Amino acid sequence: MTEEQLGIRPSPDRWPTWTTVGHTACQRVCSRLCDFAGIPGPETTPFTDAGHNCPWDEYLDNPLNAESLDSSFRIVENSTDGPSP
Repeated sequence: MTEEQLGIRPSPDRWPTWTTVGHTACQRVCSRLCDFAGIPGPETTPFTDAGHNCPWDEYLDNPLNAESLDSSFRIVENSTDGPSP
């Protein structure tokens, strides 16, 4: 997603898109895959302590950018790179 797309608010009283996507990247990807399942790579993301701290779920003063989100989704890609059948 572009920075512009990440800044879209579904309505004026809702949080920007990056908060929802950031929650997914931190809590669902880094916390579950890295902290719980042991997939390597959280140090390559801004979510190095996802099991305990995902500040983008609560604070709007430091928006996530596209690269931050891309880095977490590389963990997903790496977790599915198993041996070829």
